[in-house]
Amino acid sequence: MAILTSVVPPKERGKAMGLSAASTYIGLSLGPVLGGVICSTIGWRGIFYFNFAIALVVLCLTLAKLSGEWLGSVDKFDKWGGILWILGILLFLYGLTDITAGFQYMITFIFGLTLLIAFVVYETKISNPLLPIRMFMNNRAFTFSNLAALINYSATFALTFLMSLYLQNVQNIEISQSGLILLSQPILMAALSPLAGRLSDRINSQILASLGMAITTLGLFFFIFLDEKTSILLVIINLAFIGLGFAFFSSPNSNAVMSSVDRALYGVASSTLGTMRLLGQTLSMTIVALITSLSMKNLTLDSPDYVTSFLQSSRASFTVFSVLCCIGIFASLARGSAPQTMRNNSD
Repeated sequence: MAILTSVVPPKERGKAMGLSAASTYIGLSLGPVLGGVICSTIGWRGIFYFNFAIALVVLCLTLAKLSGEWLGSVDKFDKWGGILWILGILLFLYGLTDITAGFQYMITFIFGLTLLIAFVVYETKISNPLLPIRMFMNNRAFTFSNLAALINYSATFALTFLMSLYLQNVQNIEISQSGLILLSQPILMAALSPLAGRLSDRINSQILASLGMAITTLGLFFFIFLDEKTSILLVIINLAFIGLGFAFFSSPNSNAVMSSVDRALYGVASSTLGTMRLLGQTLSMTIVALITSLSMKNLTLDSPDYVTSFLQSSRASFTVFSVLCCIGIFASLARGSAPQTMRNNSD
């Protein structure tokens, strides 16, 4: 994101980020299909061989083609902040995943939360923080755009996981066919992200991203009512609907984050947005794991109550995700417009 923002003029930044998002979603589109094919033919271990080959090709292309100096401001690395953050988030999420299982998980959760609080306090007192806490305090567009990203990924990332289990274990659809059904979401995201990016160069990102969040909220709300008799066609249509919402959120929101800071802070803004994305993804899976551990306990696939318990846990998960995404609409609206001074500095 920082490299794209550095080499693309501000008036075309949304377009570039839309193309970047489209590339991401094309990869997401291919993932379920290839995963299903590989599992059906080679076996699940084949997925890791395939990913290793892809990573090797990408590494070679990066070394050969991605030339240039992208370094922004050079600061001393905040090693103590890094240690506090890694340990804090690890213990916090691990304890939260199974907080009802025993006293040790509760202690782990509390200890992780304490380390995260210490991390925030420490970051406000040093000149070169790992996470720019002061930037969150002083830059409204930056703060609420990142908050909206955190909420959006927290509410949507586990969707593919839940729907994959639903299609295979409730609707009894084969792995490869489930992958094709799940394609409906990322395909629409890939198709419309460039359009959303172009629009964000002309229309306030606040409007576009909030609209995308609202569409996603409606789609997640529909999935609360999934049962054994739900039409697969309706599932496909709703997945595509959520893909539409995510397309109109992602690129404009990324554009808003990168347009809200000076050129020297592109790297910081990009890494912060990446942190919000990955933290949101982790929280999303943690929410599902917590709800599943409460409702399904030790049930296995061949248990007679598995389907009923799974549908109960999926309804609870989608209820939480719908509420989260609804809150995200207000976070997105609260950002306002990216400061004009920042955009001029980017020029």
